[in-house]
Order: sequence, then structure tokens, then C-alpha cells
Amino acid sequence: WTREGEVLGPGAGCAAADGSAAACWDAGAVGDPEVRVATTPTGRTVFRLWYTGGAGSKADLGFAASWDGLTWLRFAFNPLVADSVDERAPSNALLGQTYLLYYAERRTAKVHGIGLATLTTDNPSETF
Repeated sequence: WTREGEVLGPGAGCAAADGSAAACWDAGAVGDPEVRVATTPTGRTVFRLWYTGGAGSKADLGFAASWDGLTWLRFAFNPLVADSVDERAPSNALLGQTYLLYYAERRTAKVHGIGLATLTTDNPSETF
């Protein structure tokens, strides 16, 4: 293995709805990467990254994609899963036409669980 460097750091350069500068949802930290490789209908390879991010004391789940595995573009509608609990350690599987996104969920220091989110889709697109 050869270290290549950071491929996705904490978010920066986000904008509010009015176009003014705003803090990114993942400006504090990113981690817990889970990558899957897919092939688009045109035969291009796309890397899909699910990750944990946050700007405060709890984490939410985000998504990014890359054509080369080094340069990543965050999904415009991140975070994918966000609520009052702390979501971490995303892992996913494709079952037929449905993505299953599993993640660890922490409500307090003593209560843990595994959450599930689903997305029904067809083949990966050029816009991931």
C-alpha cells in the first residue's frame, strides 16, 4: 500500500439558500467510509462513498461519488440520514433495485441500535 493522501476532508465552501456563506453540515469531521464500485449504463466505473460527517456533537450520514477514486463530489442533498440521534458506521448493499443502508444509531451513551434506510433505484446513472 502507498499512502495517496486525503480524498475527502471536512466540508468547506457551503452556501445558504440566499447564496451567502454557510457552515457545511460536515464541517467538523468526516469518517467511517464505505465504498462501492458500480458501472453505469454507458460502461463508466463510478465509486460511491457513504460516510459519517458532522459539525457538532452528533454525526449524520452523507454520500459522495468519484470517477477516479481520488476526487470526490458530495451529494447536493446531504446529509442522507439526519435526525436527533447520532448515526455512524454506514454500510450498504444493493438488493435487486433497492439500496439498503445500515448504520449504527446512538441515542444516549447507553442505547445503541442498527438503523435501516432504503432507496429504490435502477442502474447507476452518469450523475450518480
